Amino acid sequence: MGTRLRQEGAGAPGTPGHHTDPQEGQEEGAGVPEQAGVGQAGVGPSTVVSDAPPSPAGRRLGIAAGAGLPSGPPPAAPRNRGVTWGYYARRMRIGVNREDGAGTRIRPGAEGDLEELTRIYNHYVIETPITFDTEPLTVEQRRPWLAAHPDTGPHRLLVAEEGGKLLGYATSSAFRPKPAYSTSVETSVYLAPEHVGRGVGGLLYGALFAVLEREDVHLALAGVALPNEASERLHLRFGFRRAGVFEEVGRKFGRFWDVAWFQKPLAHRPSRNAP
Repeated sequence: MGTRLRQEGAGAPGTPGHHTDPQEGQEEGAGVPEQAGVGQAGVGPSTVVSDAPPSPAGRRLGIAAGAGLPSGPPPAAPRNRGVTWGYYARRMRIGVNREDGAGTRIRPGAEGDLEELTRIYNHYVIETPITFDTEPLTVEQRRPWLAAHPDTGPHRLLVAEEGGKLLGYATSSAFRPKPAYSTSVETSVYLAPEHVGRGVGGLLYGALFAVLEREDVHLALAGVALPNEASERLHLRFGFRRAGVFEEVGRKFGRFWDVAWFQKPLAHRPSRNAP
C-alpha cells in the first residue's frame, strides 16, 4: 500500500518512515511513550493503551496487552508561567520527592543500565504500536544504540533513577544520516510500565531539552503512532507543533498505523563559522 502524507500547516519532515535512534530505525510514539512512551517518544511521556491484541511474544512472557502504559500528563508548571526548561531543570537538580521520601535523579545513561533499558524498551515492542520494532531485542543488540548516545553532543540518553531503580529514559537521536540533517534530532521517552503516571516523562523531556539548548541543535522532531492523545498533548505542551501525518506507514499486530510528526525549534544559535 502506498504511503500518503496528510499535511497540517507545514509539510511533515523527511521521507516516509521515521527513526528515533540509529539502531531501531524510526520510533513512533516517542516518544512515548518514550516514542516514545515525550513519547513514547514510548514510551515514554504518557501514552494511551492500544487496542492491539497481545503478541505471541507477549503471551510467552506473560505480559498483558497494554499493561501499565502511561496514562496521565506531565506535572504542571507554575500557573501563568507556562512550561519552561529551567523549571524542569531546577526540579531535576533538587530531586522530586515521592511519597516514600525518595528523590528522582536524572543522569546520563551508562553501561550498567543497559539490561534494564532493554527490558523497558521491549515492553513497548511486544505490547504496543509505539515503536515499529516487531520482535524484542537482546542486550547485545541494544549495545550499538547505547554507544550512539554519549555524554556529550546532540545525541543524548538521560535516565530517571529513584532508589537505585530506573523509572524510564529519554533520548535525542540522529534524525537522518545525511550531513545536512546534523542539526536536527528525533526525541523520545520510554517509561518503565510499573512507574507510569508520576510525571517522570515530563521531567525527562525537560532535562533533555535543557541539555540540547547547549548543543548545536536547531530542530527537535518526534513521531507519534496514532491514536495517542496523551503523547500528542505532551508534545504540544513542550512547544512542539503538529506538522503532518504519514498515513498507514507501518504494519504491526495485523493492521496499519498512522504516524503524526511534531517539530520544535530550539533556542541554540550556531556560531558564524558553522557550516
